[in-house]
Amino acid sequence: MNMRTCHHIAQGSRQSQAADKSAIRNPQSAIFGLRRACLAFTLVEIMLAMGIFAFVMASIYSSWTSVIRGSMAAQKAAIAAQRSRVAVRAIEDAILTAQVFEANPQHYWFVADTKGEFATLSLVARLPESFPGSGMYGDQMLRHVSITVEPDNEGGNKLMLRQWPLLMPVDRGGADAKPYEIVLGRSVDLFKMEFWDNDKKDWMDEWPASKTNSLPLLVRVAVGMGNGPMVPMSEREIATRIIAPVATKVPLGYQIPGAPNQPPGVPPGMPPPPPPGRIMR
Repeated sequence: MNMRTCHHIAQGSRQSQAADKSAIRNPQSAIFGLRRACLAFTLVEIMLAMGIFAFVMASIYSSWTSVIRGSMAAQKAAIAAQRSRVAVRAIEDAILTAQVFEANPQHYWFVADTKGEFATLSLVARLPESFPGSGMYGDQMLRHVSITVEPDNEGGNKLMLRQWPLLMPVDRGGADAKPYEIVLGRSVDLFKMEFWDNDKKDWMDEWPASKTNSLPLLVRVAVGMGNGPMVPMSEREIATRIIAPVATKVPLGYQIPGAPNQPPGVPPGMPPPPPPGRIMR
């Protein structure tokens, strides 16, 4: 053992003795140092705390995503219900103003096909200014209207409204001869029509082809959008309306002067004059 080693040993011994004397003189300082050493976290404790924190955050995220999904589903259902009501209103306006003239059966008709999965409707109506697309035709109020359900590029089905002026030759081709198209709604799962049979006093599912140039007394329309295939029929959002066409088939005598049913000298569409000596009120 050399002199340097003995010097280090002696120095370490003196430092240890000085620490012991300091601890004896100030015991609180020694206890505080021991407590500071005991306040530290072990690796297991840190990992356990991180696991608990991750579990809490995952629970919060799951609850938040559930709220967002519920809100989005409710919003989609509300939009689909509103679109259904708008579509039914357009169909109602078309049926309410439908017209049929007996003298021109080649231009006026009321055709409803309910044999397929979805109903189709084709008619001629004197549409109001508030009807969708009326601004495209100005004062041409008398137009053909066609309402069908067709496959949509986005998946599902869409409710299509087409209209064109009464005398426009749509089979001629060209941009000016194409009907004006409007999508009334998407994700259509129901489009149904029923017609009131005054003889049977009940609703019938079909409008006979023999009555193409006649108007039904009542039409019941049902439109559903945005309902999933697993939703029961009793829980679906369906817009329904019972519509009574205000017009009736205009007879031949009221269109052509001198026709069999029209008194002579009476303009078309005017009632016959009162008997002599009777004042019309």
